[in-house]
Amino acid sequence: ATGMRRGEIMGLKWSDLDFEKKIISIERTAVEVGSKVEINSPKTKDSIRKLYIGDSLIKLLKNWKKEQSEKCNFALNRKLSEKDFLFHNIFAENKDVPIYHPTSVTQCWNRCQKELNLQGIRFHDLRHFHAIQLLIQGKANIKDIQNRLGHSDSAITMDTYMRYVPEERNKEVGASADE
Repeated sequence: ATGMRRGEIMGLKWSDLDFEKKIISIERTAVEVGSKVEINSPKTKDSIRKLYIGDSLIKLLKNWKKEQSEKCNFALNRKLSEKDFLFHNIFAENKDVPIYHPTSVTQCWNRCQKELNLQGIRFHDLRHFHAIQLLIQGKANIKDIQNRLGHSDSAITMDTYMRYVPEERNKEVGASADE
């Protein structure tokens, strides 16, 4: 629902969510360094961004926060903090970066695919699917998608996604250019 990279998702803290304004702020990313995980700045300055999100994702995140809060109370005997990561791992070896290893996201995704008989779709393909759906449904233009995905150059976005613009939309653009 966001087109975020796996590391960006894993780097989210509760303070990055504004439920009232329906915004997620992307300010950091989880990076694999061998078997360890570090939190770094996103890959480019354009990767630091704010994403507007819909009501269904807000509801899902509020439910997840409630579940995380209960786990935090039970396992750590403390309240969930806005400084906690969305994917806080109470068993993490590195207490400075107490999150699940990004590879665990991929492993979970692969198990879900297998159960649903959807093999051959990478987790990163969800990012592409999000962008393509926005284009096909006419909900965003290339510049919007560039900003949403955090691409530094619209040429990257154009080269990757323009081939998915429906021919009918291209015809509409051509017809309106004649007027």
